[in-house]
Amino acid sequence: MRRFSSAAWPVLCICICALIAPAGCASKKDVESIQYQTHRDRQESRKLFKQLEEDLVQTQDKLKQEIEKSKAPVQQKQANIWAEMENLRLQVAKIQGELEAVKMRLAERSRAQNATMTMQEAGERIKAMELVLEHQFDVDLKAARQKAAAGPAAPAVEQPEQGPEPDASAEQPQDPAKALYDKAYARFKQGKYDDARRFWAEFVKAFPQNDLTPNALFWQGECFYQSGEYGKAVLTYQEVIEKHPKSSKYRPALLKQGIAFYRMGKNKPGQVILQKLIDGFPSSAEAARAKKFIEEN
Repeated sequence: MRRFSSAAWPVLCICICALIAPAGCASKKDVESIQYQTHRDRQESRKLFKQLEEDLVQTQDKLKQEIEKSKAPVQQKQANIWAEMENLRLQVAKIQGELEAVKMRLAERSRAQNATMTMQEAGERIKAMELVLEHQFDVDLKAARQKAAAGPAAPAVEQPEQGPEPDASAEQPQDPAKALYDKAYARFKQGKYDDARRFWAEFVKAFPQNDLTPNALFWQGECFYQSGEYGKAVLTYQEVIEKHPKSSKYRPALLKQGIAFYRMGKNKPGQVILQKLIDGFPSSAEAARAKKFIEEN
């Protein structure tokens, strides 16, 4: 084996370092280049995603605007159709009232020759009075008749100051409003509460300034009451109380609203309303009925 002299060793080391050094430098530059390229690729990807998101938002906004534009004519058309139907409905209500008025006038002429009240007419008036007692004063006439048959007669209930509710067969309407009102009242007497309430609602809408409007509102509430919808009855009676405090149906509305609260199981507000009636109108028939109801409940 050939041996190097001590003087040759430094020269050999320098040669080896010269060969190794360039290879090490080249590897570091490659790594830095790859890292830089990776960083640029990430930035480009982020920009691309951001641009895509913005484009998507713009597309959604445009689509929403197009949808709203396409809906607007349809909505306007629906509104116009609804308005036309509402107008036609009111016209039909008035025409029905006019037809009923014509029928009633013809019937009145046929009975004008006989001024004496027939037994049938007297019976109708009695039924009208009983209807008022049963509904306006919440008097159970059936129970009263049974009690009278079993023992001493029950004390009479004070009659309403304004008299019984008008009856279609006894008092003939002179205008379309009265005819429509009587038509609703006739349905109520037959126990057709949904039909009666619908006709009275038509009346209130077609003839809001009529003197019978408070009555129509009250009897709408009574339709709800008889159908067991006491919450709706309370709200309808409240319309009479708030809007028509000077009408003949103000006291009956207070009375029936208080009783309706009792029927709902809300005795405390019911008692407050009945006491308000008693304090405000102590000598009225409604106050007497309210006192009796509170005592019994």
